[in-house]
Amino acid sequence: MFVSDILLSVGNKKPSPTPKRKIGLLKPKTMIRIEEHVKVHVSYCKSNLYVEYLPQTSRTIFDICNENGRIIKTGSINDFETKIDISELENSKYVLLILDGDRVNSQNFTVSR
Repeated sequence: MFVSDILLSVGNKKPSPTPKRKIGLLKPKTMIRIEEHVKVHVSYCKSNLYVEYLPQTSRTIFDICNENGRIIKTGSINDFETKIDISELENSKYVLLILDGDRVNSQNFTVSR
């Protein structure tokens, strides 16, 4: 029994019963879906990154992040194969994020020349 279930009586009045409410657990809504349908390969000369991904929306973008999570480069993805210039990236590990509506795709890659 909870304190909120008891009403105090004033004078000779009997406490009236408190209606009980059923409290259910709320189901969390899916805000972002993470998918893994991305193919990434670096060109032979190691200055371009080729991304094979079929965009589901017209506003699909990519972000390249360093190991600290800082966005280094961003751009749009309009076709199945996208060529990204990575010649200015230093030798390190990076994460390619593709933001496509409610979908987020991620792929790790390493630049080593």
